[in-house]
Amino acid sequence: MGCQGDIAEHIVAGKGNNLLAVKNNQGSLCQNIEDSFRFLKPEGYDEDIDIGHGRIETGRYAIMTDLVYIEEPKR
Repeated sequence: MGCQGDIAEHIVAGKGNNLLAVKNNQGSLCQNIEDSFRFLKPEGYDEDIDIGHGRIETGRYAIMTDLVYIEEPKR
């Protein structure tokens, strides 16, 4: 789904939960997020292990809700 502003607005307007991907081409936002993980302690962690297609994949997730390092957090 990407990190499209219009899509995010519809999700928020519908009071839905969301997880948006941020890539390096979203320069300052990506840097703000990296700074958050560099300087703040995440609230929680999760890990998922998937076995299939001849390989084992491990996904690790950190939960960060403090937006102090995010420019224009409402946006």
